[in-house]
Amino acid sequence: MPSRRFLAGTLASLWLLAAPAFAQAAAPAEPSKQQTAPVVVDGAVLMRVRGVSVYPAEVRAAAIAAQIVAFARDASVPADAVRQRSTGSSTVVEAGSYRLMEVLVPDAEIEGVSHQILA
Repeated sequence: MPSRRFLAGTLASLWLLAAPAFAQAAAPAEPSKQQTAPVVVDGAVLMRVRGVSVYPAEVRAAAIAAQIVAFARDASVPADAVRQRSTGSSTVVEAGSYRLMEVLVPDAEIEGVSHQILA
């Protein structure tokens, strides 16, 4: 059986590979002057996220990466427990009791896709 770390890495890769296939035909929005930070797990950049003054991009990206790593290390939650839940203005990615990330519209604009696709 593959390790949880391998499964988490595979899952993250699939998220990234699926996004271009479903990308909107419109060109990506102009880059914003707002700061972004990469979400990095095992040396791989999964995506970039934006921040706000009270929750800077670097802090948010680190929190998302920590949740992904914690989930990957928790053998009690199966890898296929990952689910997406739309809130209308965002998509929440959860696995068991782990809230891995919330993908917001501005995050998706960085990649030129909808928040549903990026999640």
